[in-house]
Formats: sequence, C-alpha cells, structure tokens
Amino acid sequence: MKIGILLNDLSRYKGTNLSEYQWTFGSGGENGVVEAAEAMKKVVPEELHYLYFGNEFCEYCIPNCTQLKRWLAICQHDGLEAVFVTPVVSDGGIGRVREAMDYLMGAGFQGAVVVNDLGVAHLLNTDYPSVPLIVGRLLDKLSHDPRGDESAMQAYYGETGMAYATTPSVECRYVRQALPQQMMRFEYDLPQVGFAVPENQQSRSLYWPYHYLTTGRVCLFRSMGLNSPEKFLVGDGDCQKTCQGLELELQRTQNPDQTLFQKGNTIFYVSNPSNIPAMLHGFDRVVFQIL
Repeated sequence: MKIGILLNDLSRYKGTNLSEYQWTFGSGGENGVVEAAEAMKKVVPEELHYLYFGNEFCEYCIPNCTQLKRWLAICQHDGLEAVFVTPVVSDGGIGRVREAMDYLMGAGFQGAVVVNDLGVAHLLNTDYPSVPLIVGRLLDKLSHDPRGDESAMQAYYGETGMAYATTPSVECRYVRQALPQQMMRFEYDLPQVGFAVPENQQSRSLYWPYHYLTTGRVCLFRSMGLNSPEKFLVGDGDCQKTCQGLELELQRTQNPDQTLFQKGNTIFYVSNPSNIPAMLHGFDRVVFQIL
C-alpha cells in the first residue's frame, strides 16, 4: 500500500508524513472528517509517496506555470512522485490543460496525469502519448448517494440491482476499449452503496476521507459579485477563487447527524470508517485529500 496526498493549494503542503496534516473542515466539530482520517491513518503507512496537485472539478483551478514550477520543485526536493490532476473542462478549460502540459513537458515531467474528462484524455493521447494516464474518479458513474444505510440500499436496489449498482462501469471491457491505451490506474471514491472489486489485476486508488456527492460547472462561489446574466456562464472570463477561503457545511434538518461538505462547485461526504481493512480490498493506493 502506497500513500498520496491531493492538494489544490501548495500552502497546505506540510511535508512527507501524514502526521503533519490537519483534517478539520468547517466548524471542526463532530462532523466525521477527523474520525475518518484518523481511522485510515492507523492502517496505512505514514510516509507519502505521491504528491497529487491540481483540481478534479473546476477548470478555473487548473494550476498556472508558476504553481507548477513550485510543485515540481517540492517533489524533487522531498523525493515524491508527481501526479497532475485535471478536471472536467469546457473548450476554454482545455486550453489551460494544454498550457499546463506544455510547461510540464518542457520541465522534464516524469509523472502521471489524472484524467476526468474524455476530451482531455483524447488531447493527452494525441499530443502527449508518452505520459501515463490515470482514470479519475469522475469518469466512473457509481451511485454516490450517502443518505441510506446498507439495509436501505438493499431494500431499494434488490439483490440483482445491488450487483449492478456496486460494480464500477469504467472497468468493463467495452468502456476500456474507448479509453487511451496508456491508462495505467483507476481511481475511485467509496460509494455508500458499496464497491464490488472487479476480479482482475488492475491497479486502483481510493480517495479519502472525502467522496464527491455531486458537482457542476455553475459555481455558487464564483457567481458572487457577478451580474445575473453572468452567474451561469462557464468557460469564459476569470474567477476570483473565493472558494479557496470558504468551507461550507450542510446538514439536513431531518438528519442533523449527517454532514455534507461544499468546496467550490462540489459537495462531498465522508464514509463511516468502521471496517477500513475490508474497504481497502482491491486497492493498492490511498489518496488523502485536503479540501
């Protein structure tokens, strides 16, 4: 088992040991984040092997060349393998991906790239065919609804439905035939409905402690200060990245014990860490995420 950490802000980098990182979010109270992170830390190595940098969800958070230069310097200094994370993009965003890749290749980048958009996969396969690619967690379409427990899920899906709902679609051979050949790893969240590990020798990563529930191009935080006609435009203009300084906790009045977490255009949940060794079956890497 090897460990990575995913950052979108390099000021959050604290070194190569998990013990150096803080896992609080929002109020920092009993929202499950610290509990989940600490439970996973007990069963995995503390030393990091990978530094993931970028954003899976927002094209406005694609790092610029100055940030990429600093990231590569950190990886070289601390002996970490670099993994560049790319989001779902519009036509405007794919230009930012190309700019970032041109810089990385010119800087002698030897790492892998996480892909969450088939258009980005095509770009990398065509223009940067030597770069190893990783199938990002957004490309798989398992249910991410965290509201039901196991018994509720069983009642809703039924036995046949559960087998279908827990099997990752992105690893089926028909989908894999549509993916670039240099895809060398698949990465996942942990759906509340469960995860049926395919019986093959594929390399897989599990993200922790946050799993995404829903995301979208229109962003609550980016729309702040914009005129009404501009609030729902994507791909054009700039973003002030207001989300970088905000952490939003969401609770249902019917179930105040469950907390959701919003960062930028994406809402996350955390899993119950009651049986982590079983959760890790079929995974050989855990990617800790700092929101």
